[in-house]
Amino acid sequence: MPVRSRTKKKKLTKPAARIAQHQVVREALALLNEGGIDAVSTRKLAQRLGISGPSLYWHFKNKRELLDHMAGAMLAEHLALPDATPVQDDWREWLTVSGRSMRQAMTAYRDGAEVIASSRPTGQHPVMVLGDMIQRLRSEGFSTTEAGYVLLSLMRFVLGAAVAEQANVRRDGVKMPEAAFEFGLATLILGFEAKLAQAKARRKARLER
Repeated sequence: MPVRSRTKKKKLTKPAARIAQHQVVREALALLNEGGIDAVSTRKLAQRLGISGPSLYWHFKNKRELLDHMAGAMLAEHLALPDATPVQDDWREWLTVSGRSMRQAMTAYRDGAEVIASSRPTGQHPVMVLGDMIQRLRSEGFSTTEAGYVLLSLMRFVLGAAVAEQANVRRDGVKMPEAAFEFGLATLILGFEAKLAQAKARRKARLER
């Protein structure tokens, strides 16, 4: 008696092109919150979206590029817009708010600081345009190079604090005291202010020669 072969019905999947890139990123962030950075895989993400794994390459070349977009999305959720036009707000306050916002972005998601530390945010969101941030500081008297150093130093301070904070929470369940972060942030910005005053004095001295 001939055996009737059973054919498995193929599961219908959504064409990846119909899923917007930001939807993929949002699902990846949800996956991150549920299981941490090790839980973010293209296989799991494809299952959540109802598409085949290879279809994700329509939007991202690899997991590294996906993490870059996740990092950019996390920062864009919380960062204040830089004002590259003539100054409306105190630049020190702007940096203070930016530092707090970056920390909030990094700690809002499980292993968020680790994702940002190991990624290169895409810079596609308006708040992540480096040129605007540089210009915001140049309008205060910083040179282009100095402005770059200010932003780099601020990012590294906040990133280090956030990585340590999330590690402490995982290990001991203890968060960094707000006062400790605020003290470090204020001290860093006072240093920027002192450096700016020195640079302005040097430029003025050269002009007076």
